[in-house]
Amino acid sequence: MAYFEIEEQNKFLCGACYYPLYFPKNDWERDIARMRETGLNLTRTGELLASWDRIEKKEGKYDFSWLDQFMDLCSKYDIRVILGTGTASPPHWLRRKYKDIAVINRDKIECPSLGMWNWACPDHPGFRDEARRYIEDLTKRYKDHPSLFAWQIGNEISYPFMPRENHKRPEVYCYCKYTAEKFRSWLKNKYKDIEQLNQAWMWTPTNICFDSWDQIDPPASLPTEWGNLTAWADWREFCADNMADYVGWQVEIIRTLDSIHPTFVNIFIIPRQDPFGMIISMDPWRLIKKVDALGIDIYPTLHKRWYEEPEYTSLFLDLGLSVASSQKKPLWVAELQSGPIGGWALGPEGRGNSEEINRVFYDCISHKSKLVLFMGWRDFPQVPLYWGGLVDLRGNLTERTEELKKSLNLINRNYSLFEKAEPVKDKVSIYLGDKNRVFVTAIGAQDFLKDSIRGIYQILWKKGFSIDFLNDEDIVSSTGAFKRTKVLFMPAAFCFSNEVALKILNFVEKGGLLFVGPQVGFVDENYNRREEIPEELLSLLGINNLETLTEESPKILLTEEKKIVSGYHHKVYFDVSKETTVLGRYIEGEKPAIIENSFGKGKVIFIGTHLENAWINTKDENILSFYHKTLKRLNIYPTVEFVPRKKNKETPSFDIHLLKSENTFIIILINLNNWQGEGEVVIRDARINLLRKLENKEKISFRKENSQIFVPLSLSGKEVEIFIAE
Repeated sequence: MAYFEIEEQNKFLCGACYYPLYFPKNDWERDIARMRETGLNLTRTGELLASWDRIEKKEGKYDFSWLDQFMDLCSKYDIRVILGTGTASPPHWLRRKYKDIAVINRDKIECPSLGMWNWACPDHPGFRDEARRYIEDLTKRYKDHPSLFAWQIGNEISYPFMPRENHKRPEVYCYCKYTAEKFRSWLKNKYKDIEQLNQAWMWTPTNICFDSWDQIDPPASLPTEWGNLTAWADWREFCADNMADYVGWQVEIIRTLDSIHPTFVNIFIIPRQDPFGMIISMDPWRLIKKVDALGIDIYPTLHKRWYEEPEYTSLFLDLGLSVASSQKKPLWVAELQSGPIGGWALGPEGRGNSEEINRVFYDCISHKSKLVLFMGWRDFPQVPLYWGGLVDLRGNLTERTEELKKSLNLINRNYSLFEKAEPVKDKVSIYLGDKNRVFVTAIGAQDFLKDSIRGIYQILWKKGFSIDFLNDEDIVSSTGAFKRTKVLFMPAAFCFSNEVALKILNFVEKGGLLFVGPQVGFVDENYNRREEIPEELLSLLGINNLETLTEESPKILLTEEKKIVSGYHHKVYFDVSKETTVLGRYIEGEKPAIIENSFGKGKVIFIGTHLENAWINTKDENILSFYHKTLKRLNIYPTVEFVPRKKNKETPSFDIHLLKSENTFIIILINLNNWQGEGEVVIRDARINLLRKLENKEKISFRKENSQIFVPLSLSGKEVEIFIAE
């Protein structure tokens, strides 16, 4: 069996996680049969719940009997199995055998094994020996089993991500002697000479010098605690590299025994406690280089995010797809919320009903997810927390399973269409650089950058733009998504290299459109402060004599709209050249606040405050209108958008996507709040002669104007509408 093939052809890869030991053995076959009845062809087990810790409860004594039986039952019902390596949940006897095996935080407190997964230090030599033995034995046992589909490396590979009670952030793990020694080797490889490190780590008020590598310990003080910023940034970069190498180490063990079945990691992105994964060392751009596919975990109603951040799943999927595509690898959804979730006895946090599950399922389809795995098939009675489940606590089918069955039937009837479908990209990108993620984490500005990214993404998403995310490597290599980018947004881009700056200058000179704001390029790739803006970018912006102030909400009069908006945090004063167009002025003093400058064949919009953050905080429609009108004036449109006409009292919220499968277009319109009313789908630059509904093949009327297609719709509140255009 080659990578990503499955014996049952022409079926979308969809399944649900299942952990046999949590349920009566007499239920196993019934549950698997019901999975199959629902249309599922995949499951996952052994990665965390009922894993290595339950298979080798005593050292050297394996009990694979339950897993053998489960794998055989899955084979009987043509269910393929994703099997975890189990390293996220090692057996407790390791802790007795190796007294120093646990991850140790900066306060020298060991991570408890009766708590978060990933509690064992991946650098401990004893752990490595035991994990290698277990992975080898697991691989030998199941690599030829007919139900095996893929290997999951660990689970949400990272250091423990839950902060202790009354702590906002996770600890800056791990400070054991084994990790410290690897850090010294990493530093030696980077700096070569100890004096080069001393120069790089110059910092006041403490300016410690080292005369040998073995004197260096991982920094325990955060820069916000007046710790050495460059040392701390090196520590975070090392930890991210080291975690990726740990993933690669597990993959190589499997590869020596099994060259057929693919490997992947499952991650989450933009969690509230560590938005960019630089504390827990979960960097997707590093991890994707070590595996065959990127898996992401999506729980839309956890912490009620979907209700407060309606763009959340689409942003997560766009970011995941950008990361996977940068290495020409597939995106998988490794965990998708399958029911009510969170909150213990005070929960659940959101409904998690069939409508919401159906919406997020189609959002995954819209983003070219080649595999969707629900978490899980059945909730766990041993865990008094809503964890989600397609079926109820006893394993009975629900409206969620019935709705999913209908959706899978529709997808599978049209599988040849969806199999080849690619999202139509709008050549609009958001910069999310590696160095900048480290820097904002160092200075405690993760939430600031998160809101900047969310703000500009939501502004574009509301208009229907399909968005790519770019990191430093994408820009420097000038390949992939950056190669096709026509519009680049750089919100809160405080840190990037001179090489990135030159690439951006070249991008604009050749015809690109760039949006930037305060403190752009404030520090370089060595985390040293530059001038207010890199010299390479000053000529690009057409401004000089900058003075940067902080002000809670500076008032700006938009020149064309004649509307007043409030900015956020920064207020930059500057002088402009005669050729520069002023798009907005501060109310106080009437000095320029927003300008547009031509450079070569392209243009730059410089905004002297953080309007994207202001949008997130105020939801001022004038900010939204400013961006949309500016893009329209510059002839930048989404390929597809939904425009409400006759509205009811509720504000419409839609997520619309356009995919192309050879000569056929697929339009997926996700109605996030069951809005009812009339509107139009507008499709640009597409040759269409026939439009019909996917579900019943009903023809839909439309009109053509120049290169645009207008499709009038009357929406009844259905959560998802799918159309086919030929």
